[in-house]
Amino acid sequence: GYAREYVHPAYGTATVSVAGGKPTLTWSSFTCPLEHFEGDTFRVTDGFFEDRLVTFVVTGNAATGLSFSEQKSERPLRHEREEQLLQ
Repeated sequence: GYAREYVHPAYGTATVSVAGGKPTLTWSSFTCPLEHFEGDTFRVTDGFFEDRLVTFVVTGNAATGLSFSEQKSERPLRHEREEQLLQ
C-alpha cells in the first residue's frame, strides 16, 4: 500500500494514512484527502492543494516515493521512503 512516511531532505516528511478506507496525505500543516485518479496517481479533493495530483513511485509491490506539485506547471517534489535515505 501507499500508507507510510516519505521524506524529502529540504521539505520534510509527508505522511500518507488511510482512515475509513480513504487515503489522506499530511505534509507540514496541510491535510490533503486523496481519491484515486488512475494507476498510482491520486487527486487531492479538498484544501489548499485541491485538484493537484499526487503520483506514487512503486518499485516491485512497494511505494518508494511520491511526487506532488504546488502548482500544475511546476516540477514535482519527490519524497522518498525514509528507509531508503538511511541506506
